[in-house]
Amino acid sequence: MEHGFVIAVVILLELFWFIELIRLMMRDESHFRGRYDKLCWVGVLLFANVLGAFAYVIFEMLNAPAVPENYESANIEARSFKKMPDAPKTCPNCGKSLFYNAQRCLSCGWSYEASGEEPLDKDASSH
Repeated sequence: MEHGFVIAVVILLELFWFIELIRLMMRDESHFRGRYDKLCWVGVLLFANVLGAFAYVIFEMLNAPAVPENYESANIEARSFKKMPDAPKTCPNCGKSLFYNAQRCLSCGWSYEASGEEPLDKDASSH
């Protein structure tokens, strides 16, 4: 009787491990931060077996995406950009270098919004 219970628990734990391995393999690479994160998790599940599966479940709970997977990106509105034909290469406020066509200085926070320039229309920016 005791052996049957132990065998049932072992089978359930291995089934849990197998299901987590399948779930991991079905996830898209974009759900992981690093380039080799998915491969590392496969290694953890293969070498640590059930403990690796529990670690992966905890990892999934802690790193759940803020946007559900079935969220359509069509609902996201395009960002409007400012007209900057004569964009400065350095920040007028602090003098640090700006990235090409930057909207805001990363060092001091200066932005074109504060200088009063008008944003482009969303329709005009697509032409």
